[in-house]
Amino acid sequence: KNASAFVMSSDFEGMPNALIEAMAIGLPCISTDCPCGGPGELIENGENGLLVPVGDTAALSDALKKLVDNPQLSEKIQKNAPSIRLLCQINNIFNAKYANNGGAEASRFEDGSRCCWYYAQAGINVHAGFNVTF
Repeated sequence: KNASAFVMSSDFEGMPNALIEAMAIGLPCISTDCPCGGPGELIENGENGLLVPVGDTAALSDALKKLVDNPQLSEKIQKNAPSIRLLCQINNIFNAKYANNGGAEASRFEDGSRCCWYYAQAGINVHAGFNVTF
């Protein structure tokens, strides 16, 4: 509740829960754009957070300075970040249209949001009605 920003400086991340939670409560977030792509799937750079290259401490410092020096950008990100809640709703994750696509890939939903499709790769079968079987 008392944080002004959330910074994730990881070299490797899958789909980071801490980043999702920080965005969901409206914190302006800065994250490294990890090779697996989790943060890049969640953050639209400059809209609902800021992405910086992995290992680039100068870019990370510049991004934090940008949030501090530009209250309008910080407010814009605070306003847009909680939309991550919609992306993470079960009916979006297990959207029947993409449930049987046969593999792990990034899929776009009708509203243009993105979601990494790891479930097929993990052996989770999703059927119409959002029933999940392992």
